[in-house]
Amino acid sequence: MSNDYSDLQNIAILGEGQSIEFKESPSKLDREIVAFANAGGGAIYCGISDSGKVVGTTVSNRIVSEIQDLARNCDPSICLNIKIIDKKVLVIEVPEGTEKPYQCSSGFFLRIGANSQKLKTKEINDILKRQQSFFDSRLNNVAELKNALSREALERYCNRAAITPPTNNERLLTSLLAAGKAATGSKYYLTNAGTLLFTTAPKKFIPESYLTAVKYLSTDKFSIDDRKEFSGDLISQIEEALSFIKRHISVSYEISRTAQRIEFYEYPLIAIREALVNAITHRDYSFQNSCIYLNIFSDRLEIENPGGIFSGISAQEIEGHSIRRNPVLADLLFRAGYGEKLGSGIIRIKEALQLNNNPPYEISATNFFSIRFFRRLAKVNNKDLNEKQLQIVNLLQSSARELTGSEIALQLRVSNATITRAMIKLINEGLVQRVGVGKATRYRIGS
Repeated sequence: MSNDYSDLQNIAILGEGQSIEFKESPSKLDREIVAFANAGGGAIYCGISDSGKVVGTTVSNRIVSEIQDLARNCDPSICLNIKIIDKKVLVIEVPEGTEKPYQCSSGFFLRIGANSQKLKTKEINDILKRQQSFFDSRLNNVAELKNALSREALERYCNRAAITPPTNNERLLTSLLAAGKAATGSKYYLTNAGTLLFTTAPKKFIPESYLTAVKYLSTDKFSIDDRKEFSGDLISQIEEALSFIKRHISVSYEISRTAQRIEFYEYPLIAIREALVNAITHRDYSFQNSCIYLNIFSDRLEIENPGGIFSGISAQEIEGHSIRRNPVLADLLFRAGYGEKLGSGIIRIKEALQLNNNPPYEISATNFFSIRFFRRLAKVNNKDLNEKQLQIVNLLQSSARELTGSEIALQLRVSNATITRAMIKLINEGLVQRVGVGKATRYRIGS
């Protein structure tokens, strides 16, 4: 039994997530129990409302016995740890199962973020194939909490997640599945997720946990303009990579109707941020001799991370779906204001590109997952251009070099004369610039 009310208040502030579920009363718990057992474990707090208000619930030996019977009747049976806080909140701690998948009378469930989702046959088979626990929820046996924890990183995280700085680091980190006690002995260790977020140099414990950013001068990888490696905690990696991008992409300005100047980056920062967070959250950290790559070329920006899409899932199916390789890490980043919920990240990327007038993204996925962005196109609809003129502008926008009229005609499958006629208006409107004379004439997008 426990009467630590201050810990309870911190849990209420944290809110529901990958390892925490709130219930006002101890009823219909079997779904959450098997969902936690099929994932990385977690705790159900009976007596706290969905909004995080401590309302209390009836607590008795009979209720505790009924909950234990419910867990025993799951298939396979699940062993729970039940405790009472302040005589009014029942805490049901569910360990990660060792005989996955588990089912209750309503079927198979899996904890994904703050939801317990019912599994389909294919998803059940995927769990059977994997069997082992998720990488991010495993204890890192060289990252002993008292030596490896960066108090500065934890304090920054708490500020971002609006969590009261803890008086007991072990309890807070354990409740977040960021730490745990070793099977033998009394020492606490960070999980791999905790190691990635709450140590100064995760690379010391997880060698592949860094990000390499490169700015190239052209469309290939032969001419490097700038190169940086980021290997701090994951939140630092996200912020440093975003700063690198902002230094190396152009920004233009347009005057709004209110005479205010509006910034338009070459690539929308919202989309880039989502893609970076997705790469860091969903990469395969066990993939040997590789890292996350951020490549900025003269005509595109690419973010690539080790680990393709889960078997049986296509690139087209990831939009609008929540597919998590590292559910604990995803939950921790979401609490700090990074990442998406219920698979909305790709949708936000798509919308941001449309609003910024960028072409659609491209995705490829084998052993690596890669997302590719293309430079912002000029907004020319108010110039009353015909379809061919718009095609020319878009082609020059996406080209890394100046093009001749013949090259444009070849790509658009029209005659040279058609290109020459179309160019007159584009040059007069300042949308296209002509460089050189005679046979040496080339075209580029207007400045």
